[in-house]
Amino acid sequence: MTKTLPVFKRELKAYFNSPIVYVIMTLFLIIAGIFFGIILANYVNWSEQYLMARGRYPDAPAPDINQHLFGGLLVNLSVVLLFLLPFITMRLFSDEKKSGTAELLFSYPVKDSEVLLGKFLASGFVYALMLAMTLIMPFIIAMHGGALSWQTLGAGYLGLLLAGLAYLSLGLFYSSLTENQIIAASLSLVTLLALWVIKFLGAAAGDQIGALINYISIITHQDNFMKGIIDTGDVAYYLGFIFLGLFLTLRSLESRRWRA
Repeated sequence: MTKTLPVFKRELKAYFNSPIVYVIMTLFLIIAGIFFGIILANYVNWSEQYLMARGRYPDAPAPDINQHLFGGLLVNLSVVLLFLLPFITMRLFSDEKKSGTAELLFSYPVKDSEVLLGKFLASGFVYALMLAMTLIMPFIIAMHGGALSWQTLGAGYLGLLLAGLAYLSLGLFYSSLTENQIIAASLSLVTLLALWVIKFLGAAAGDQIGALINYISIITHQDNFMKGIIDTGDVAYYLGFIFLGLFLTLRSLESRRWRA
C-alpha cells in the first residue's frame, strides 16, 4: 500500500481545485444550520412548556438536550447526506474514464487496491471535514450552559461518520462503472434512497420479514448511535457495507483488464 498516500494527495488536491466540493460543503452547512435553528426553537418552546407545567405534573420528564436537540439534528443530517454524498464520489473514477487519464493512472506501478484506497480515503477526509464543521453547534450550546453529554454526542457523530463512509463506498462502486458522472451520482442516490425507504415497509411486513427489512435499511442502524449506544451489531453492519462497496469496486476495476 506504499502508493496509497500519493493517490490520496492527488485526489485531495483535485477536490479542492474543483468548485463542487465547496458548493456541497456550503449547502450542507446551510441545511445543517437551518435544521439546527428549527430544532433548537422547538426545544426551547418545549422547555418553556415543561417549566410552566412542572407544578401540575412534577413527574413529567424534562426535555433532554442530547436526545431532543442533537439526536434529532444528527438523524436529519443522516438523511440529508443521502442526497449530497453521491456528488462527492461521482467524479472519482467516472472523470478519469471520460478524460482518458484512467489508463494513464493504471499504467503506473500502482495496485488497483492502492488507487481505490487512496480515492476512498480522500473522499472520507472531505466528508469528515464536513462533519467537523458542524461541531460549532454543540460548542455554542455548551458555551451557553447547555448540559451536553459529550459521550452521547460522540456516539451520534460516530454513527454519522460510519453511515457516510458507507454511502461513499457505494458511490465509488457506481463511479467505477460509468464515465458519466451524473449517471454515477444518480445510481448511488437511487440505491441509497431505496435502502432508506424500505425502512417504512418493515411495519407492513410480518415480524420476521419486518426484522430483516429493518436490518437491511441503512438508516435504521443510526437509532442506537443517536441514543449514545455503540452497538457492535450496528458497527458491524456499516463496516460490512463499506467492505462490500470497496470489494465490488475493486472487482469492477480489475474487470477492465479482462475486457482489454
